[in-house]
Amino acid sequence: IDRVDVLDDKFIIVDYKTYRSADLTLKELYYGQKIQLYIYMKAVERSLGAKPVGVFYIPIFAGFTEDGANRYKYKGQICDSLETMSLIDGLAGTPDSVLPYKATKSGLNNEVHLSQGDFDKLGNYALSLAQKGAEEIASCYIKPAPVKDACKRCRFAEICAYRDMNERRLSKVTMSSFDGDCAQSGEI
Repeated sequence: IDRVDVLDDKFIIVDYKTYRSADLTLKELYYGQKIQLYIYMKAVERSLGAKPVGVFYIPIFAGFTEDGANRYKYKGQICDSLETMSLIDGLAGTPDSVLPYKATKSGLNNEVHLSQGDFDKLGNYALSLAQKGAEEIASCYIKPAPVKDACKRCRFAEICAYRDMNERRLSKVTMSSFDGDCAQSGEI
């Protein structure tokens, strides 16, 4: 874990990434592409007995960019309490904040702003995916199933015997996608 910030009974997880496209979407979590931070979150939660209020990647990279003020914005999910967000960043809810903030006509976007129950749901889902993956590895199940078009970006595609085979199409994911068992997603 790169960083854990704790205040009273609340904490955030921060992981630094050295590339610009660091992101943490529900879709990536659902399909098992990015479960690491939620595994960390559950470990810290159990260790400290505290509640998670944010799980983030922060892109840190060398070089010039036109991103300007957006360069060091946190990517991921945060709690749904503006009061708690303000404890993390006094500019929460404004364009100058480093925290993700996304409002809709009906309130805060529930793919960015999570309730405590949603953090629990996502953390448990990540643990379930990790367990399923470990079981599949232990049983020697190694069927390659790359995400559609991933082979086009792979540096080793030319020498891969499985190139463009068993490609998975990833459908849209919302918080309700996590209501069932991870086995329903069929992905690791």
